[in-house]
Amino acid sequence: MPTSLGMLTEKQLIVLALASRKTPTSRIAALLSVTRQDVSITLRRARKRIEEARKTIEAYLAASSTIVKAPCASGTEAIARLVLEKADELGVKLRVGRSELPVLLKAKLSTTPRLCPGDGGEACVAITQEGLVEPVDCSIVERVEEILEKHARKHAT
Repeated sequence: MPTSLGMLTEKQLIVLALASRKTPTSRIAALLSVTRQDVSITLRRARKRIEEARKTIEAYLAASSTIVKAPCASGTEAIARLVLEKADELGVKLRVGRSELPVLLKAKLSTTPRLCPGDGGEACVAITQEGLVEPVDCSIVERVEEILEKHARKHAT
């Protein structure tokens, strides 16, 4: 079950650490006195938990932050300008400097296709009240918006 290290068990954490160091599955199995199949299952379950945790964090950010949306094709400089303008409008002091923001966005948006899909896709960037800036998956943002709008309509009558 979950440990003080988050949603991963100790075994999952050990297997992930060894696998990230390119340790062969057979060696991991031998070290842990389990089968190779058990190692594969443990890796799959750990990665699933990590993905679920990522989605949870992004849903939280979508629900609790201001979201700036911009076409990916506009480029990271333009997206950074929109984020800076929105933060100024909100009176939020960002934890990242003006010159570092485009670099941060480029690093995250260009290496994670789901955050800035090609073909006219849109980028979504969360700005928290604490000044954190984090790109989030627009499909998660849209789903959270639907849920919150549905809730608001239900309770408006």
